[in-house]
Amino acid sequence: MLKQCRFLVVGSAACVAALSAHSWAFAQDEASIRSLPIDRWCEAEAARDLDAKMSLFTSDVVFLVPEEPPVVGRENVRAWHEARWENTQYHCTGTIDEVKVFGDWGFVRGTFSGVRTDANGSTQDLRGKFLNMSRREADGTWRIARVIWNFD
Repeated sequence: MLKQCRFLVVGSAACVAALSAHSWAFAQDEASIRSLPIDRWCEAEAARDLDAKMSLFTSDVVFLVPEEPPVVGRENVRAWHEARWENTQYHCTGTIDEVKVFGDWGFVRGTFSGVRTDANGSTQDLRGKFLNMSRREADGTWRIARVIWNFD
């Protein structure tokens, strides 16, 4: 009986340790995904740092832009940004409403708001919702693979 109890205690401890390690890794994944759409995205926008912005995306990223055809691939997304950054500046913020992780994929759903300023100094307030799908790359880095948003 004592032997069975020891086995049960050791087995239970191993299960708790495994669950704790899994929870810790899951929390790290969630935090990595959570930082992409607001913190790092808006930081790159404010700094007008296109390289930093592009580092957020997978090579096969797909942008589903309101009232435009899909923009497929990091180089096309770069060109899309270059065209918009040429005559405007955008400062944004947002909230994260939901984060889910499913193995090497995850999504973030939230809202954004910001001000876009054109070359003449005219401003436009923008508000909307977004959904980003992120993927863990081979090196363990989470990057945004799919982006969709709409305006309120």
